[in-house]
Amino acid sequence: MQRPYQPIDCSLLDELEWLAMRRQPVLLSYRDEQDEEIHGVALIQDWYASQGIEYLVLGDGSVIRMDQLMSLNGKPVDACPSPSN
Repeated sequence: MQRPYQPIDCSLLDELEWLAMRRQPVLLSYRDEQDEEIHGVALIQDWYASQGIEYLVLGDGSVIRMDQLMSLNGKPVDACPSPSN
C-alpha cells in the first residue's frame, strides 16, 4: 500500500518548472516503487498533479511521485511546511 502523499516545498515547484523550460540536465536522487534509492542525471520534461498527488515526468518517460524525491542538484528536497495553527 502506498503512503499518503506529502507535498514538497512549494518553492521547489517553481524551480522544477524553470528547469523543465530550460531543458537543463539535473542530478536527481529519489526512491522508486520498490523503495530503492535511484541516483542519476535526467532532463525534466514536465510535471502534473492527479488525484492530489504531484508527479515529475523525466525525458526518458519515467514518472516520479514528487514526495519520493530525495535531492535535486545536490540539495535535499523538503516537504511543504505545515500551516501553523
